[in-house]
Amino acid sequence: MLISTTSLRRTTCWHGWILDCLDARNWKIEEGRAFGSQEVETGARVILIGQTVANVLFGAWSAIGQPVRVKNVAFTVVGLLKSEGTSTVGWDQDEVALVPLRTARTRIIGRGGTRSDQLHGIYVSVREEWQIPVVEKEIFGILHQRHHFRFATFQNSWKHGSKPVTSLAICWR
Repeated sequence: MLISTTSLRRTTCWHGWILDCLDARNWKIEEGRAFGSQEVETGARVILIGQTVANVLFGAWSAIGQPVRVKNVAFTVVGLLKSEGTSTVGWDQDEVALVPLRTARTRIIGRGGTRSDQLHGIYVSVREEWQIPVVEKEIFGILHQRHHFRFATFQNSWKHGSKPVTSLAICWR
């Protein structure tokens, strides 16, 4: 998705997000703040951006409070995500922009004839690795029962300080 300022543009990965997703991905705010519950509920035009996006669009200047456009919709940067670096598969995890899910559905995804009720992935975080198959089975059961999806899963484990963290990304086609 193209994100731009008045003079610069950047194609980046973006997501419609709810409050708990920052915890599920273990993303922290470096500067500014996360979305407030009212912003999530009302579909406010606020955005969190990763370090790479901020560096390209704003350089040494603070991104907080700055206007950006996503799919020609004006947003205000309210938070800068703490750098996550490169993933084990070479993906720049700082090349990201997050908007509230309702905002994504009504102002970005739902424009131009695109269905706004579709999800393309779920992030789940568990405290202990043994919980993965239990949670996975529960999620698959609910989604299969309600939507008849076929699934692919991607498990990712790492350490955050001394605490092991395991997340499960579930995607479907």
